[in-house]
Amino acid sequence: MARRKRGARSREGATPRGDRVASASGAPKGQDGPAQPSATAQASAEHSAPPAVGPRILAAAIVVVIAVAIALLATWAPSQTAGEQTPAAAPSASVVDSAPLPSPSAVAPPGNASLSLREQLQYRGHELTGEYSIVRSFPHDSNAFTQGLAMFEGRLFESTGLYGHSSVRELDPQTGAVLRSIRMSDAVFGEGMAVMEQGLAKVLTWRARQAFEYNVSTMRPVSQQSFQSESGEGWGLAYDGDDLLLTDGSDRLQRVDRRTMRPITSTLVHGSSGRVRLLNEAEWVLGEVLANVWFEDYIVRIDPGTGRVLGTLDMTRVGIPARRADGNNVLNGIACDPATFADDGGVRCFVTGKQWDRMHEVRLLTQPRAAGGASL
Repeated sequence: MARRKRGARSREGATPRGDRVASASGAPKGQDGPAQPSATAQASAEHSAPPAVGPRILAAAIVVVIAVAIALLATWAPSQTAGEQTPAAAPSASVVDSAPLPSPSAVAPPGNASLSLREQLQYRGHELTGEYSIVRSFPHDSNAFTQGLAMFEGRLFESTGLYGHSSVRELDPQTGAVLRSIRMSDAVFGEGMAVMEQGLAKVLTWRARQAFEYNVSTMRPVSQQSFQSESGEGWGLAYDGDDLLLTDGSDRLQRVDRRTMRPITSTLVHGSSGRVRLLNEAEWVLGEVLANVWFEDYIVRIDPGTGRVLGTLDMTRVGIPARRADGNNVLNGIACDPATFADDGGVRCFVTGKQWDRMHEVRLLTQPRAAGGASL
């Protein structure tokens, strides 16, 4: 590359190769030299010039001048030629300046983190076993009236409720500290949330029948839309990679268009004992909808196609705090990392409750989905 640069400079400052010939004075034509004297000065010089030198001396001088000119041309021509050449099949700069890149399979992170969010959410290679392990517990803001939890690209987000205190915030998944926050209007009561592609989060409101969209990277509002529900309220929200799944405190699981918030289907949720009412915060995991049930210490696993309850997760093992007099500090909030859906060690999730002072990281245990098993 250095030779190419010298060639480029010689091309910019040199006269064309065909014009670079020696003049009678011995200097290449086109090069800058001493200023030419005026005609009067030339005449004066001629009148005072010494006698002419002999023919043999003049011939020898001409030979020397020609030899010098040939030598100059020999040293100039190779650099000019080298500068104009382009090596055949020149390698790209990335190959020249660094080692060859490994194949994508060699650098892909574990699980399905290299896939798009939609591909992660729609992964079906594993299924939940109905068991979980507790990884750790860490502090949580006890003033946060948790209505929704969600994960996006390994980051943890929370929506909180109560009039005058509703907000959307990002939490440090290691310490629970609030990293960033945006306060919602005092006129609305924040509810469940779900984060979609490009970090766009939909956040429900309780009775205003409005859904607010935020960019979680900038923590700025993007849009606002009205929505409908069976009860006229908004409680929980989950995202399956295509649509949003909404709960409203009733026994219905409603599929809505993620862009327009218009309803698509409504499914009755039922178990062995009948309808399951008061469905609250929701999360999509491996083709199932996990949902809190208001005032209950368990999470229900729902088949979103049929509404059938597949099982429950007893969360008393994480340590449910004593119920306060107002009864509001109930289990509520589920966030699972879709990048871990393919992990053999289980799905990484976080759970907490309204105004709890602790949050818990758990692993939902999984197993390879049985051949021919239902694709939910």
